[in-house]
Amino acid sequence: DGLVEWDPDASCGFRLPSEAEWEYLVRAGTATPFYGGDVTTCDGEDANLDPLAWYAGNSGDALHAVGLKEPNALGLHDGLGNAAEIVWGTYAAEYQVPGAVNTSSTAEADYLVARGGHAGLPPGWCTASARLPMSPLAAHPMLSLRWVLQLD
Repeated sequence: DGLVEWDPDASCGFRLPSEAEWEYLVRAGTATPFYGGDVTTCDGEDANLDPLAWYAGNSGDALHAVGLKEPNALGLHDGLGNAAEIVWGTYAAEYQVPGAVNTSSTAEADYLVARGGHAGLPPGWCTASARLPMSPLAAHPMLSLRWVLQLD
């Protein structure tokens, strides 16, 4: 049926990152929309995003192998563009109170959160702060999962 199921009891400590964790990892100490600078155009090719990500301006509307673009300062590839990444928690139009952690269950969510944009989106949707609502029941060819390991 194409749906992914996850059993947290059998995960060996692996889980989806929270939105805050995901953004921290992708920004890698920067404060700009891309870890390589600011957005230079709303549509078409963006000089600051081109070396970092696959997006509508350079992807040909197709996914590409991971690691072909420059990593951020933490060595993370493809946090922006290529395939949007599902994070832990449910979608709300506005962020919660700063510092709060969304612990809502994703199992019964109306919408999950996808971060980082994907190969079919323009530069403004492939930023470290962009958030996309995704139905947990919808299939999308440009979605991915990035696991983190809980170390406690």
